[in-house]
Amino acid sequence: MTQATLNVRMDKDLKSQFAKFCDSVGMSMSTAVSLFAKTTVKNKELPFRITTRRRPANYREARSIEDYNEETQAIIRETYEHPERLEGPYKTKKELFEALYA
Repeated sequence: MTQATLNVRMDKDLKSQFAKFCDSVGMSMSTAVSLFAKTTVKNKELPFRITTRRRPANYREARSIEDYNEETQAIIRETYEHPERLEGPYKTKKELFEALYA
């Protein structure tokens, strides 16, 4: 496989943080960028969601279910579909999830 060089411009502090992260997981920055490119090409999409919609800082700012991440959306839908599973009150988040997925 023939290698090619890719030059990327980024903020100096971001580069430093990225280098530290890559080092902490045992890979070079070059390997991380290559992994990003391979994943993008293989899946024919970026490995993260891009949106112009700002995520709410907390539940009070949420306007619709789409304002939450996928995991939270699934939990909300499950709650609406099976309200009988939520008898509460629950002392811990673990107890809530155990009841929800019972």
